[in-house]
Amino acid sequence: MEIRPEFLALVLACALVTAVPRVLPLVALSRLQLPRWLAGWLRYVPIAVLAALLAIELAPFNIQVNAVAPTFVFTPLTGPMFEDDGFREDVLSRIPLGRIAVPEEIVGSVVFLASAAADMITGHTLVVDGGWTAQ
Repeated sequence: MEIRPEFLALVLACALVTAVPRVLPLVALSRLQLPRWLAGWLRYVPIAVLAALLAIELAPFNIQVNAVAPTFVFTPLTGPMFEDDGFREDVLSRIPLGRIAVPEEIVGSVVFLASAAADMITGHTLVVDGGWTAQ
């Protein structure tokens, strides 16, 4: 039987997490320098499903696993995308609040999920999209 490297990476991550903090913030995955094979694999795994699966596996260790799903966020990296009038107008037309998010609007969700106020929340994906998915 072949053991896939993806499986080994998840086992290692779970082993490390069970020895340290109680929260595994999946939103931070995008900031890690991942090996190419793992980065490619994670691109195909919906983060919400991964959060739910890990939440079930890590619950016995009192570790909550949640994800944050933000809308478009204006940053120095994404700023050039919004210089295209057509793209910007298309995005804004899909967000009922009528504006692009800024990082400070996403941070509060992450802080909440990492706080004691969210101790009974696990396996959840908090959508912070200005109403995009509510339509």
